Amino acid sequence: MNTRVVILLAGAACLLAGCSNPFMTNYKGTKFPRTSTATRVMETPDAAKAHLIGTSSFSSTVAPGDGDAISAAEQVGADMVQWDRSFQGTQTALELEPIYGPYTSGAAWAEGGSLIDVEHRVEERWYRYHARFYRDASNE
Repeated sequence: MNTRVVILLAGAACLLAGCSNPFMTNYKGTKFPRTSTATRVMETPDAAKAHLIGTSSFSSTVAPGDGDAISAAEQVGADMVQWDRSFQGTQTALELEPIYGPYTSGAAWAEGGSLIDVEHRVEERWYRYHARFYRDASNE
């Protein structure tokens, strides 16, 4: 199969599965031509050297990383991205999971199994993410 077709199909499958970039999805600000060398910075850049062009904030149980933040920075034309996360809390819920088990209402084991629901706890850890996108002042 043609390599381009495989890449396009993989990208489409990823989008359908819900793996969009949350930094990009929640971006608010100005967009410039795409860059190719964005980096993550740990401290706010000097205002004389870089300008804030946008921000992105969201809460999630899925942990995005540097790659997602840098990719979003490149897409909006930023040269630098500074991001952090803060713990928001834990949410616990009980969910029913259907399984086949050797269960009957009596003492005998069902041959082939019966469909039953098993209750189990699901714990989700929520984090708040905040990113700031900067463009090098010499590029403007």
